[in-house]
Amino acid sequence: MSNSQAGANYLLSEINAFNIDFTTDVNDIKCRAVQWIVSEALLGISVLTTFLPPRFYKHVFRIAAAVVVLDFLLNIIWLPIGVAKTYGFQTADFVFTGTYNLTGAPPVWNWCIVIVTSH
Repeated sequence: MSNSQAGANYLLSEINAFNIDFTTDVNDIKCRAVQWIVSEALLGISVLTTFLPPRFYKHVFRIAAAVVVLDFLLNIIWLPIGVAKTYGFQTADFVFTGTYNLTGAPPVWNWCIVIVTSH
């Protein structure tokens, strides 16, 4: 359960990182409900994969590997094209030292989120 909760927290931290208009206040019942639903969905996926017959494990591995390869190809091919058509490439100073703390979190936590989401 803790892995599912951590995954849900990471996914929902992207709401602030990308400045999406959705409440992330832990006292808001709507935010807590979404966090619970995402956590339970991730837990369900992990539990259901344990009930697969062993002969399906190779398919699960191939699907996971295909997702990783697709992500790599999209980052190599699509990302530079998308950047060039929108806001353009940034300077090295901006890329390696610039952060925007839209989370309201302490600067160290914001830096961790930025580093994880930018790679």
